[in-house]
Formats: sequence, structure tokens, C-alpha cells
Amino acid sequence: MFRENPMFRSRLGLLTPLLLAFLNGCASTTTSVIAKEAPPVTRLHLSRSDAEPVSATFFQDGHSIGGTVRLANACSLETTRTTLSERRTTTKQSTGATIAWLVTGGVITAAGIGLMAASPHQDQRVFCGNGDTGRAGDTCDSVSSALMQVGLTTLGLGLGATALGVIGVVQKPKIETESLPPQQVTTSTPESPCGGAEALDGMLIALELPNGGRWTGPVLRDGTLRIEISPEVPLAGGEARFFIDSVPAALADVIVRGTSLGTLTLARASKEQVRRRASFSSGPTP
Repeated sequence: MFRENPMFRSRLGLLTPLLLAFLNGCASTTTSVIAKEAPPVTRLHLSRSDAEPVSATFFQDGHSIGGTVRLANACSLETTRTTLSERRTTTKQSTGATIAWLVTGGVITAAGIGLMAASPHQDQRVFCGNGDTGRAGDTCDSVSSALMQVGLTTLGLGLGATALGVIGVVQKPKIETESLPPQQVTTSTPESPCGGAEALDGMLIALELPNGGRWTGPVLRDGTLRIEISPEVPLAGGEARFFIDSVPAALADVIVRGTSLGTLTLARASKEQVRRRASFSSGPTP
């Protein structure tokens, strides 16, 4: 049976608790939540489902139809703000633990070198077992040799502890990110105009006559419009129907193409009005 030399066993027994204490390296973990707000998204919508966002008045001037289009106080501006968040977990070697590994490694390494240096000066007589009469299977060793073994073991442990400290110094933090569910907040303004008059720029108004004739005219930035009807078209007793033929992009969420704007009963244009209109259409007369 193998039996250790008592000198070796006692040295190792003293070192074991110390090594176990320092072989439990620690890492620090911090968790933070990083939030950023996305650009707000705005949308114009009707404040009520039965609201009329636009109104218009029309008048006749011979074969010319004039009018004014207005936006009503029937809209709300809806703003949605979205907050995007992520949970960030950072794991890095503790600075205190790293320093402890380096200091401990240096101390243990120095101790190992000291033991090795002292071993040649120790008793070199060989002992077997517990120093009593030797038995089969006993290990024989000298104090000098046992001290050398302890020194080598201590040196190895010291270098290992120092290596762990160096790893802690050069090791980069480990960062893990986890996306969190977005948070949205939506607010709406009270009932307000669906836009200024300039928002009407580009709207196209169509006029239809009972005989099937159809004419269109654009709305200007001040909300006014004019539609010219051919002088050859009889107007007496006819009822013109007006509707929206084209909607600007800024109002596409609140105004529907084809929305009716009412009717206007047309009167017969006088000969003078027809003559002036014809003259205007053909250019100035000498």
C-alpha cells in the first residue's frame, strides 16, 4: 500500500484551504435597460364618423362657375409615440478578483520558489512510512525531496493563479441584449380644422350637367376655384352637380374621392355673357 511521506502531506494540507479560497474566481454582472423613442407618427382623422370635413359654395357667372372650398372643424391629429427598449446584461471579471488572483499568484509563486531553494539544505536522509520499521508498499523519501515536491506543486499553483489574473485583465466583457416589447402612447388633439386653406392646393373639383357633360377645375391655395363651361352648352334650368375628383395626399385620410359637394341650378347665360365668353375663349379682339 502506498503511504505518503509525512512532510509532504503536512505541507500540502496547509496549502489546500488557501488554494481553494482563491480558486473561486468571481465575475460581476450588471443589467440595464436602454430606451430610445422612435420618431412620432402623426395621422389626421375625422373626430366623428359622421363629420363632414369639407364644405363648398358655388356661384354662376355666365358659363363660368366659381366657388370656395373650406375645410371644416371636424378633424383630430393623432400622434403615436413608440418607445423601443432593450435589456442589456454585461458580465465582466471583477477588478477586485483580478487583482486578488495576481497578488495571490505572485505570493504563491514566490513561496514555491522559496521552498525549492530551501530543499537542498534540508535533511537528505531517506525515511520510509512513518519513520518506524518499513513495511512492504511504503514510500521512501527524504525531507529535502519532499520539500522540493511541495515547492514544485506550490509553484504550479502560483503560476496558475497568476494566469487566471492575466486572463481577467485581458478578457473582454460579455454583453447580451434582449429586445423588450415596444411601448406606445397615442394622443389626439381636440376637434380642430382638417388643415389650412393651403392643404386644398391640388384638389380637383368636377362639375356634371344633366346632359352628361363634365368639366373640372383645380382648387387654388386660397381655397377658390373656377370651372369654365363651353359657351355652346345650354345652361337654362340645368342643375350642376359638384363632387371631389382628386384629393391631395395630405387630406387622403379624411376626404374620400367622389364626395358630393352639392348642386347648383344654372340660369340661362345672356347673349352679352356668351359673346364675352366666346371672345375671351378666342383671344382678344382688335
